[in-house]
Amino acid sequence: MDFYDATTLMRLVQAVENDPYVSSGAGEALADKVREFIEDEAEMGGWYTELMNAIGEGEITDPLADFTVGRFRVHLVQEGERYGAGGGFVYGKALSNDCQLYGHGLPLVEFYDVSQDPAKFPEGQFVSRYFMSTLLGMDSIGDSIGEMSAFGLDGGVPDWTIRGDDLQEVYAHLCAAREQLESYTECGTYKDYGFGFHAKEGSMSSYVIGEPVEEGWWVLVGNYDLTDSNSDYYISDDLLNELLSRHGYPSMDALKESQADMWRNELTAIIAEAQEDSRFEVPFHLSSDESMLRHIVKRMGVPEEAARTAVANARAMYEKDAPRREPEKVVTLKGEVDKARRASAKLADNGNHSNRGQDAR
Repeated sequence: MDFYDATTLMRLVQAVENDPYVSSGAGEALADKVREFIEDEAEMGGWYTELMNAIGEGEITDPLADFTVGRFRVHLVQEGERYGAGGGFVYGKALSNDCQLYGHGLPLVEFYDVSQDPAKFPEGQFVSRYFMSTLLGMDSIGDSIGEMSAFGLDGGVPDWTIRGDDLQEVYAHLCAAREQLESYTECGTYKDYGFGFHAKEGSMSSYVIGEPVEEGWWVLVGNYDLTDSNSDYYISDDLLNELLSRHGYPSMDALKESQADMWRNELTAIIAEAQEDSRFEVPFHLSSDESMLRHIVKRMGVPEEAARTAVANARAMYEKDAPRREPEKVVTLKGEVDKARRASAKLADNGNHSNRGQDAR
């Protein structure tokens, strides 16, 4: 028995297990025996994980990667990526900004029928495309696919419908992808020693950047929004282009081309540095590694394991370089309130936002 035969048989087993009329009594016992036999074959052949992934029972190790459910391959189009025939469109392009305006900052979800002729459709035949937010019920109208028993991808083709457990598997993958995208992930930092985390929710991005010092940490926490002009943290196109130019990027497209998948990390570091320089965001002091961890894990929501690793690595790098480091200067904001207000107000004017009184912090 090879992988392909096993996949076909396991789908039949799943059909029996999901049928309440067949999966009882002798039917259930037979399905269990067949499943056990196929799984043993897969383990001996070294393709057990591949088999489980193919039938939708594998662990979701990378929720942003393509996955297959039944006859459909599911692909996520992230902001800034190309899609459509010949890659003729860019998701979230500044001109329309459909990602932020209509997609809640989440990817597009594309469905491809992989049961079609592979010579004609090597990656599957394109079926349909949706905003992930629509499938998860985040729009003002409509339920999530998690509440449906079947979801038709194309009303004119009955076979292009996802049902039952297959639909729930798609829902689980999309929920996992949303959780990963909206949770804090590591990013770059402009500090000599330190770490950075950022997260995106809707059109607003949040960040926390920590820099170890001899007694504790200096911590910068901030937000930025490139879309909503009514946001307190709005960065106008003019200001954004000015900041990018300072770092050698003539445009956002140039930044994305240069940094590839890491472009948002670089963007966060650029904006965080500008917000600190202008005193729009002011760093504060935490006295120990543990107080730092409590703050970014409990208050900010940074995953604890990732936070502990980042804090430990930053501290180790700081200590390793201690012999070559100049004595640290005492940082104080005493007597600088007026300066902070003027600089913060200038950034607020450039960004066209209210600044929420942050200049007084």
